Amino acid sequence: MLRHYVLTLSGATQRLSDALPTTTPGGPDDLMCVAIHLQAGGANAAALYLGGYGQTLTSAIYGTRVPAAASGTPSAPYILDGPVKPSHVSVLGANGEKLSVLLVTA
Repeated sequence: MLRHYVLTLSGATQRLSDALPTTTPGGPDDLMCVAIHLQAGGANAAALYLGGYGQTLTSAIYGTRVPAAASGTPSAPYILDGPVKPSHVSVLGANGEKLSVLLVTA
């Protein structure tokens, strides 16, 4: 099954599950995924940073970096292979920027 969401970033570290209708970790929407596709919004001016929940996440300490859009065109999606739950992933990005999320469940 495929589900898609948009996470609006706050400028502070957030869980990827904050994009879900029920944001509680382990809640009914926090499904185990075989893959999670992530893509920065086309209007984003800054990079986004991804890491494991509960670990330090900054623009200097991160698991992976999702580049900002170039001339309104977002970079190719970043794909996390599972099994992984959205609540296991932390995201850091500038306030008001967007992250498109596609959850692929079994």
